[in-house]
Amino acid sequence: MKLDLFANRVHRAYFAGGMVRIEFGSVQPNSQGEVPSDGEIRPEDVSFTVTLPVNGFTRSVGALRNLYQELIQKGVLRKQEGGQGAGQPQQGGGQGRPQNRLQDLTADDDVGGGPLV
Repeated sequence: MKLDLFANRVHRAYFAGGMVRIEFGSVQPNSQGEVPSDGEIRPEDVSFTVTLPVNGFTRSVGALRNLYQELIQKGVLRKQEGGQGAGQPQQGGGQGRPQNRLQDLTADDDVGGGPLV
């Protein structure tokens, strides 16, 4: 069975019971039609959870890092000056809706066995 799920954000990622759990959700737009980037996350906003063994999670980090670099190379995101922070979506973003700034968390992660929380 193949699932095609949509979420407009990752709400939370945590380590519990020997597994990495990533909660995804769809936050509803506010009255201006924008999805708030820093609003409070309500339980009803969580749509689904992906649960991975630690080794599956570490392989996923590499795949996500590669995708991040590819999006920068294609001009979908642009890297901020100073090496800190994350790709800034290019104007328009191809979606016709406001784009939020992404934060680069790949530079300081410790995939080799450090704490996940």
